Amino acid sequence: MLLPTLFGLLILWVQRHRQRRQPRHMEPWQLRDLGIQTQDALRESRKPCWRA
Repeated sequence: MLLPTLFGLLILWVQRHRQRRQPRHMEPWQLRDLGIQTQDALRESRKPCWRA
């Protein structure tokens, strides 16, 4: 059915949005501990939720 597929896609997009927003609010030392550069975190946070 189409409805469960759309619902699952909506949930995936919400999860991606939340996950991408988190590094934007982290301190630089926290990003370094995770092995992520600040520029990479900002670039990833700007991606729309429908892009993988």
